[in-house]
Amino acid sequence: MIMLLTKNYVQGFGNVQGDHWLGLDAIHLLTHSLKTELAIKVHDNGKAYHLRVSGFKVNDASHKYQMTYDKIVGGSLSHEAFEKSKSCYFSTGDKDQDNIGDLNCADDNRGGWWYSDCGWMHLNGPWDRIKRPSWPWSPRYIGMCVFNGNFVRWLTYTEMRIRLWP
Repeated sequence: MIMLLTKNYVQGFGNVQGDHWLGLDAIHLLTHSLKTELAIKVHDNGKAYHLRVSGFKVNDASHKYQMTYDKIVGGSLSHEAFEKSKSCYFSTGDKDQDNIGDLNCADDNRGGWWYSDCGWMHLNGPWDRIKRPSWPWSPRYIGMCVFNGNFVRWLTYTEMRIRLWP
């Protein structure tokens, strides 16, 4: 499995016709001086969930690409899971900026994200959930997921869109 580095997340990667990450620098440019809304859509075994967030902003590199927002506007996706990422710095496998001491959540989950801890939400992980042999005491997996209520949803599709806030 390929581990993407900070420079990949900063510059962006993928194909805009399919799997794609715009890039933290581009997201910062879009959000730092304009009022924007973030819309998240995810699929779990064919069922769709969504979330809308107003005032979404990503700071620049000097502020560790910290993510902030004004409020969650609505949606069927767990508000609590996204709230855990508010004011967090963007972490990658080679740049641990999460709130967990010795554990690098991005490395552990195989994808960069605004982690407060390792289990609430990460939309940049592997497509397929993969059994993690290092967690023998529980059926722990890695993959794109979100904690939605009382259980983790393993995602088969994620989409994040930014638009000007009306």
